[in-house]
Amino acid sequence: MITAVLMVLCTVAVAQGSNLAMYATMDAYEAATGSKIGSFQEAPQLQALVQQGKLPPLEERLPADPLVVVPRDEVGVYGGELVLASLTPTTQFDSHPSRFQS
Repeated sequence: MITAVLMVLCTVAVAQGSNLAMYATMDAYEAATGSKIGSFQEAPQLQALVQQGKLPPLEERLPADPLVVVPRDEVGVYGGELVLASLTPTTQFDSHPSRFQS
């Protein structure tokens, strides 16, 4: 679900003419930018689950060659609320915005 939300946000940003950059692979990112990704950081909300053994370590959850999305201005703050609305009513829930909180 997180990937779907990320892709929705990326699609919206590109549609609005932002300078958001996406690369299908880390190799493509490195070739285009000359920069190398040396490490990944885990969301603070997930660290406790990893320590409790309820979630595998980040390195085991990432795909072998992840999609790279370069933030428009900066990496945001974890947490908050994302509100989405549907333009095509197909279910009983479409009349209410969807809310995701962390």
